[in-house]
Amino acid sequence: MIWRSPIVFCAFLYACSRGGAERDRAQSLQSDSLRVSASTTTPASSSDTGRRSCSEGVGSLYISEDCIGPLHLGMTVAALKAAFPHSRDTVLYGQESVNPAVRFPLQGLTVLAVQHEDSLIPRHGADVWSVSGSDGLLLGQVPLSARWAEFRAAFGAGIVYADPSTNEHQVTVMFCSHPRLLFIVDASPDRVAIDDRSGFYHDLSRIPGTATLREIEIFPSPMADWSC
Repeated sequence: MIWRSPIVFCAFLYACSRGGAERDRAQSLQSDSLRVSASTTTPASSSDTGRRSCSEGVGSLYISEDCIGPLHLGMTVAALKAAFPHSRDTVLYGQESVNPAVRFPLQGLTVLAVQHEDSLIPRHGADVWSVSGSDGLLLGQVPLSARWAEFRAAFGAGIVYADPSTNEHQVTVMFCSHPRLLFIVDASPDRVAIDDRSGFYHDLSRIPGTATLREIEIFPSPMADWSC
């Protein structure tokens, strides 16, 4: 079982925005289990900078909106568990939520496929992927162990959510160029939330350049109400 203080606001927004279309898409991907293994590859997209095929490879594991090392994130839970038999069911505890999840044994990373359900539904995919640890290379550009200044330099403009009323020493960032990724950064919300009470801010420089990344959350589609 795994404990984590969630970004409750973000999870709520995503749950509200999720529709049947996403479920249909997840079900249609169940056939992927017939062709996926730890060495599976998918065609790279020439239009996406830093995107490459999913593979375990050598060194830090490659992470994108579609892959975490050899894991193809659009697959159903049943297909993922069939392709990766060493995965284990677990539960993710938050302050106000309990979510079923599957944990995958990848070196240097804690990787969870999480569903916002009472129990795992094998024919559905993950509602969100959680990635933490240091042995990962994000979009072929920045290692997860990097300081915040390197992420900001690589990905540019974004929006940050900061709630000073929380007891958590963290803020959540979405870069405009990658709206399916949320970055959970170890930084004080008080330092970011200065000029208004909306909760959303655009000045990423208020986050100290030496801050570190706690976690990345990867969603099947962009988050509702997160707009650059």
